[in-house]
Amino acid sequence: MAAAAAAAAFEGGQCQYTMGDQDRRFFGEPEETLHSANLLAPPGDDHQFRVSQLISWSDLQIVSQINEGSFGEVFLARYRGEEVSVKRCKLGPNAAMTTDQFRNLESEINTCRKLDHPNIVKYIGFSLVHPNFAIVMEYMPNGNLFDLLYMQRVNLPAAIRLKISCQLAVGVAYMHNCDPIVIHRDLKTQNMVLDVNYNIKLCDFGKSHAWDGDCILADQDLQGYSAPECFHPNGRITEKVDIWSLGCCLVEVFGGPLPYEEVPLMQQVCELINRRVPPLVPPWFTPQVQPMFCGCFDFEPDRRIEISEVQLALKRLTPEELERYGMDKRRTR
Repeated sequence: MAAAAAAAAFEGGQCQYTMGDQDRRFFGEPEETLHSANLLAPPGDDHQFRVSQLISWSDLQIVSQINEGSFGEVFLARYRGEEVSVKRCKLGPNAAMTTDQFRNLESEINTCRKLDHPNIVKYIGFSLVHPNFAIVMEYMPNGNLFDLLYMQRVNLPAAIRLKISCQLAVGVAYMHNCDPIVIHRDLKTQNMVLDVNYNIKLCDFGKSHAWDGDCILADQDLQGYSAPECFHPNGRITEKVDIWSLGCCLVEVFGGPLPYEEVPLMQQVCELINRRVPPLVPPWFTPQVQPMFCGCFDFEPDRRIEISEVQLALKRLTPEELERYGMDKRRTR
């Protein structure tokens, strides 16, 4: 049976599951709701997918590679006459997925297929034909915010910077008002992408979690955007980790530094966190936003501000104020 095959393939922390014609016959008609153990997840998981979300790799016309990282590759492709973005997992030397890759892909599919918002990248479907384990999303032609700011060094006008910041807050507010709450857990400028009109959308939900009050413990994948509780082995993760990370991203949008840019090593970031040193908020930023950033970077999660307070602070800003305080360009001093 297909479920047994999936279980066997997952054994040992690797997945080599292939979706074939026999599996399709087992699953039934395309509109039939399926248990994800038959498709993606190890037995015992209760998520559900639809066969209609499965995309044959042969139906994707790969145009070019957009990006590549340790997780895999991102391609620009065409699917049913539309441009799409395809994120394909990078397999190991034995052509198998690692446990982390497997879980991240499952988490991203489970989260994205349930979210529907203008500031979240639209999910289209997924491919499970070995070796092409991939998720298909809408294509965002202006790429990610990090590359735009630091690689291409595009000097965005104040009005665009303000629009981006407000849209980011709206996207996070949508997730935090879902039932159950969706925690992104990996907000950073690399995971924020822009369309041709510089509207921004959140992407990369591989670490996301639908939180209903249960205990989520911190993982070991730390970075400068991580909230302090993520640095503690028994740290309890709530939606407030997104507030800290969003604060880091907003500093960048307004021309400030990357979080903990002054230190090159993660160990040094850990030391600063242990000393309760927050990310730098430039002193030249308008006084209007200083309380907001203090609230984002509170080391006590329960005291950290809500996303609604971030939205309220951003709504008070104007492009003219950003220009007056030099928040419309990249500055180091």
